[in-house]
Amino acid sequence: MAIAIIGTGITKFGELWDRSWEDLVQESFSESINNANIETKNINTCYVGNMNLSRFEGQDHTASRITEILGINKIIRTEAACASSSIAMKLAANELGLSESKGENKIIHVLGFEKMTDRMAGETTNILSGASHFDTEVVNGATFPSLYALLATRYLQETGAKEEDLHAIGIKNHKNAMLNEKAMFQKEITVKNFTGNIASPLKLLDCSPISDGSASIIATTEKYAKELGVDYVKLEDIEVATSSISLAKRKDLLVMDSAKRASEIVYKRLNLTAKDINLIELHDCFTINEILCL
Repeated sequence: MAIAIIGTGITKFGELWDRSWEDLVQESFSESINNANIETKNINTCYVGNMNLSRFEGQDHTASRITEILGINKIIRTEAACASSSIAMKLAANELGLSESKGENKIIHVLGFEKMTDRMAGETTNILSGASHFDTEVVNGATFPSLYALLATRYLQETGAKEEDLHAIGIKNHKNAMLNEKAMFQKEITVKNFTGNIASPLKLLDCSPISDGSASIIATTEKYAKELGVDYVKLEDIEVATSSISLAKRKDLLVMDSAKRASEIVYKRLNLTAKDINLIELHDCFTINEILCL
C-alpha cells in the first residue's frame, strides 16, 4: 500500500540559540498543515522521532509535552538514534495500512526534531555516545567519532582507498546543501578544507555537526488523498531493520547489515533491484557511513 505525503514543513537547521525546541516543533508543524491545507483537528495521530530530549533539554515524557504544544491528543514518541524519525514514519505507514484495511480514513503527522546546541561540546559528545554500547564501548572511552574512525581505518586497509575518497563524500554533500536554503551549511568545500583530525583518519569535515531543527510530514493513504483532491508525493514502501549496537558483535564491519536487509526487503516487495534506483540519499553522520551503506 502506497502512502501519500500531502504536506511538509521544515525549519532552518543550525545553532539556533534564540529558539526553543518548542518553537521549532511548532514552526515545522504549522508549515506542514498549511502546506496540506488542513487543520489540527483533522489529524488522528502524531508520531514523533527524537533521540534524547531528556538529556539535551531535561524534558522526559516528550509525547505528552508535545500534546500541549500542538493540541494533538494521540502522540507516540520513537527513539532509534539517528533513525528515530524513520521509525516514526514506518509506524505511521503501519497505522495507515491498518486503517485502510478497516475502511477508515486517517491523516497522520510525522515529526522529527532535535535541540542539541545548548550543551557544551564535551557534554554533547557524552550524550550522543549513549547510542553506542555503554558497557563495552562508552565506559572504555569510545565516542561516535572514534567508533566510525575504526570503521574508516578498516575500510581503507581492506580496499586500498585513500582518505581523499572519504573527503569526496563531504565535498559532494556540501555542494548539494547549496541547493537547500534550510541547510545548516551552504558553502562549497574542497579537499584543502579537510584539516584537523577528530579521530584519525576522520577530519572535521568528515563528521556531521551538532544542530537544532525540526521537520514535519502530513501523510495519509493514497486512496484518501485522491478523494481529498490534493497534490501528494507517493511513498511506495518503507521498511525497518536493526543490527547489533556493538561493533564487536557485528559479523562484518564493512557491511551496514540493517540498511542492507531493509533495502532487500523493499526491493523484493516492489520487484526492484539496486540497478533500478536513479537517485539515493544516504545517512552521512560520518562520510564513512555513507560509503558503507552504499
